[in-house]
Amino acid sequence: MTLRRSTSLRSRSAPKARKPVRRVNRQRKARNFDRAYGGAKRRAWLVSHPCIIGGNRRLGCRGVIVPAHTKGGGMGHKGDAKYNVPMCDGHHQESHRGVQTFAAKYGVNLSAIAASFDAAWLAHIAAGGAA
Repeated sequence: MTLRRSTSLRSRSAPKARKPVRRVNRQRKARNFDRAYGGAKRRAWLVSHPCIIGGNRRLGCRGVIVPAHTKGGGMGHKGDAKYNVPMCDGHHQESHRGVQTFAAKYGVNLSAIAASFDAAWLAHIAAGGAA
């Protein structure tokens, strides 16, 4: 009995052409950054505050202060800048394991804290702070 291939072997000629790398739409990326973080100045202002959970290392803060989104913007999207609060990197990573569990563990209302930071930013701008 002779075995026969049901499909032919591919020839070893030139390799297939690769798809070109998708170019980054810089304008869209900038718009998304401004929407999600409120711009570079707002982000710098936000991270100048201590972590909302531990303040200055009281409750085990670790890492640098980063803007943490307390509310999502839908599947695969960050929420708007008005939902950002300052958290150390450790608490920020912990919050990604479950926002409700995180809020209950530390006894915080993240929505109210985010609203207070948004109001403080608007007051900072109105007082002539760097916009």
